[in-house]
Amino acid sequence: MRADQASMIIYQQLLVAMQVNESNTIADIDSEFLHDFRVAIRRTRAGLSQIKGTLPPSAVSLYTDFFAWLGEITGTTRDMDVYLLSYPLYKAALPVSLHADIIPLYDFLKVKQQQAQKGLADKPNSPIYRKQLHNWEQFLKEPLGMCTK
Repeated sequence: MRADQASMIIYQQLLVAMQVNESNTIADIDSEFLHDFRVAIRRTRAGLSQIKGTLPPSAVSLYTDFFAWLGEITGTTRDMDVYLLSYPLYKAALPVSLHADIIPLYDFLKVKQQQAQKGLADKPNSPIYRKQLHNWEQFLKEPLGMCTK
């Protein structure tokens, strides 16, 4: 298979992964949805930067910026999710006599996660997100001869 054909298939599958996880990421159902959403974003970004010559440079530039933005807007929420998921380990690492002392950290992380999630939840409904994601999807549907010229 040619590299351009393979890359388009990869990008299409990564887009599906994003779409499957998007609504549950927004709803904050489980941190794994955001994780999977971010993995698809990160792999798309990696492909755009590492699979050379399969897409027009203008498309690579445009979509690299878009997927970088997606990485940025989802990063803080994911960081807070990871801290909250690791909280039991942090607590267990302390002597029992200090367990109560770490409760304010948990409360702080929970507030920060909720703030970050609220900010994140608005972004997928923004015109820039919807337009760029739609454009990416349409781009991926173009015949290969059209996208590599």
